[in-house]
Amino acid sequence: MNVLRDPLLVPIWVPLVAGILALFIPRKASPFSKLLAASVTLFVATWCVMVWASPQVLGGVSTVGIPPWEIVGRWAKRPAFTADALSAFAAAAAGVLGFIMTLFSIGACRDAEINPRRLYSSILLSVGAIVGCLYSDDMVVVGLFWGFLGIPFYVLLNLTNSKDAAAAAKKAFIIIGGTDALFLVGTALAWLATGGHLAQQVTEKGMEFSGETLNVWFLLRGQLALHGKAVPISTETVLATGAFLCFMAAGLAKAGAMPFHTWLPDVAAAAPAPVVAFLPASLDKILGIYLVARLCLTMFSLSGFLSSLLMALGAVTIVAAVLMALIQHDLKKLLGFHAVSQVGYMLLGIGTGTFVGVAGALFHMLNNAIYKAALFLTASSVERRTGTTEIGELGGLAKSLPISFVTALVAALAISGVPPLNGFVSKWMIYQGVVESGGGGYLWVLLLAAATFGSALTLASFVKVVYGVYLAPAPEGRQERSREGENVLTIIPMALLALACVVFGIAAFVLPLRWGIFPAVEQGLRLAAPETAIGLWRPGVATVLMLIGIAAGVVVYLAGTGFKPRESSTYVGGEVTPDFHFGGPDFYETVARIPPLTAMYRRAAAGFYDVYLWCYESVQYAGRTLSMQHTGVLYRYVTWALIGFVVMIWALLK
Repeated sequence: MNVLRDPLLVPIWVPLVAGILALFIPRKASPFSKLLAASVTLFVATWCVMVWASPQVLGGVSTVGIPPWEIVGRWAKRPAFTADALSAFAAAAAGVLGFIMTLFSIGACRDAEINPRRLYSSILLSVGAIVGCLYSDDMVVVGLFWGFLGIPFYVLLNLTNSKDAAAAAKKAFIIIGGTDALFLVGTALAWLATGGHLAQQVTEKGMEFSGETLNVWFLLRGQLALHGKAVPISTETVLATGAFLCFMAAGLAKAGAMPFHTWLPDVAAAAPAPVVAFLPASLDKILGIYLVARLCLTMFSLSGFLSSLLMALGAVTIVAAVLMALIQHDLKKLLGFHAVSQVGYMLLGIGTGTFVGVAGALFHMLNNAIYKAALFLTASSVERRTGTTEIGELGGLAKSLPISFVTALVAALAISGVPPLNGFVSKWMIYQGVVESGGGGYLWVLLLAAATFGSALTLASFVKVVYGVYLAPAPEGRQERSREGENVLTIIPMALLALACVVFGIAAFVLPLRWGIFPAVEQGLRLAAPETAIGLWRPGVATVLMLIGIAAGVVVYLAGTGFKPRESSTYVGGEVTPDFHFGGPDFYETVARIPPLTAMYRRAAAGFYDVYLWCYESVQYAGRTLSMQHTGVLYRYVTWALIGFVVMIWALLK
């Protein structure tokens, strides 16, 4: 039983056991399910923060985890779970966000609409599996947690049992499950790429190979005190490149990046907003980007082509996804496309390979989880109040949902990269990383232009959201579904997330970067911090200057209220239009009529960019082709049998 008290195993088995117990709590006793979920996620969050703040992790010495156990054959004589600065930081962030999302779900989800046993059991199982992935130090263990996460993920997405939710959950499960299979293929290819020895390490005796282990994960975990420095796998061989691409597919699908992104907007539109805020928008992003960072910076030594390809993929993801978000009329689907777009910034930063770029990517990973969760929580409040998320049917909610309005406004400015909020700092660092990685080439100019252009379009689309949902006049005759929308349990999470957007922006270099991001990059990813960073942003000074400017603007505004405002009629086409109203859906409609974009939008509506439909059509075509061979004619079967026999003999004699 000593193993159950291991500091890294406790935050894994406690939520997993609690999740199983929650399945057996009767629906009539749902308060016990809620109390169990809240208390366990709070416990996990506190425990993970304590691990992250421990002297071993902050001091650069890996926390030693549980010893290996016998399953089949002999495993490596090394811990199965360890924590370094990066994994401990990611686990702490996941734990805290998991608790905040659970608290909001208790206040927002009604037992009559969503089965509480399925909801809270799936939340607990998801938290345990995610922490297990982040702390695991063995590839087999990681694969188990990584694949297991798909089960509660599917249950959470299909809580409402509607046709749209079921279809979206099925699509997400197939895309993520398929790439999880590629995760296993990548493990096999990495095994072959290293000559059948995945445990390569440098010790005082030189290079050592251990054929008694299936362990490769410590290669992703950076420098571990027990095992020296890992040797990155060069991507100069076909096997290594294939392994890298398979692992990347798993990470990109989990994060919702292109080309495996199409499940995320569908899920965002169909699933309950608290669920989307909990997994796809927050925790899955952390897990997927964590894997991508480990792959690119510690497990594999990327060629210049692969680094450029990763940055180009990030730039395309930024612009293409935000263009899709720009024309959406459904609030949750719009937020879903923005969740895809923000992953592009993280890929762009990681692809630079520079300290400031990678640090900005990890900081953006954290920031995105914060403000994206906040935006989905406000969308949940809007949906509960009005019964819809169609922007054209909303408006005038700033007074009835004041906390949601302020939270949405702060989060919208943060995701758009408006200083001095957190989103600006992480984007600014990524921009610096792109410039530093440019060298003598010119690709960085295009990448930087795409990133800044995407940020501008993000701000434009959220002008549409804030106006159409909260500030525009409410449609005549609209009947709000409920007087609810905000309560104590929903206000607290939204306020905390909005506050984090402000604090992590103003005090970025004092709190999250100094204590969380920089140690993770230095220790976990082994990148040396530069003495100075170009274009260093000073958020404290900038914030003071902005406050002075805002105060001056308020004074000018108040001084002008003493004069009688001039009233004027509204003219459209030279005619007076007294009842003119510009609704939220009318924003940027002309964008869809720009010739190059018209074709893109048309193809997107037809599913041309959907990898799920590609695979579906391919399977259908293969099935039809094979079925055509089953004609019932004997000579055709004999012909195929002879062909197969000849091929088999040729293979054996080769």
